[in-house]
Amino acid sequence: ELHFWSNTGNFRNPRYTFIFVDRKDIAENERYLPCVVIIIPRGREHEYSFSTFEGLQSLAIQTNSNRILAVRCNRGHNFASLDSVRNEIEPYLLRFSKTRQTNQSIPIMTASNDSEFEAPPNVVEEGHSEYSGHYFVEEVEDDDGKNAIYRRLIFSSNPGLIQTEIKLLKDNKGLKHDSSYVSFEYHCAMVTLGSLLCPIEMGKISNALIIGLGGGALPLYLRRFNPLAAVTVC
Repeated sequence: ELHFWSNTGNFRNPRYTFIFVDRKDIAENERYLPCVVIIIPRGREHEYSFSTFEGLQSLAIQTNSNRILAVRCNRGHNFASLDSVRNEIEPYLLRFSKTRQTNQSIPIMTASNDSEFEAPPNVVEEGHSEYSGHYFVEEVEDDDGKNAIYRRLIFSSNPGLIQTEIKLLKDNKGLKHDSSYVSFEYHCAMVTLGSLLCPIEMGKISNALIIGLGGGALPLYLRRFNPLAAVTVC
């Protein structure tokens, strides 16, 4: 990864992060594009295709390119449009591509359109923690934008990872936390394994120890499905 900082404005976070991934399965006598640039859609940095080596490798195969250069537009900065981002990053691209032909253009692609790009997740809170550094709390609506909002905690030190996500249901009174929602597969695995090893007995108090609170989604989920559980978090 390479970070590019802005000369003005936000000096806390880099404006852009360039992520390089080269293909492993290069075959002889095959023709590939030297490099393809992918502008990561804002608010989707955590998705498998953009946040993992395997996902970026898959994008390289799909675009028939030798190298994928994924560009992340970091939180805390304003971006007018996709075209403005293209114009900003274009002067730097040739030095990181796998072509030596200075007159060869590099394809720049994205999985979002201008309207989606110009409407990033709504940041409802940001601050600084002594232990985790700068953080953002942002909200995104569900697919139809009518039923629910997902609220996420993200650390600037690892913007491609959602630390905690909760679901807020919309009703006539406003927003209500849906404690039955679990966003992470490893949380589901932990709860499932715990249920198998220590089955819930009706009317009997059970004990649960959680090391690390995070955003509190897991203990709330446990109390929702076992109100008698004595949950200790440390």
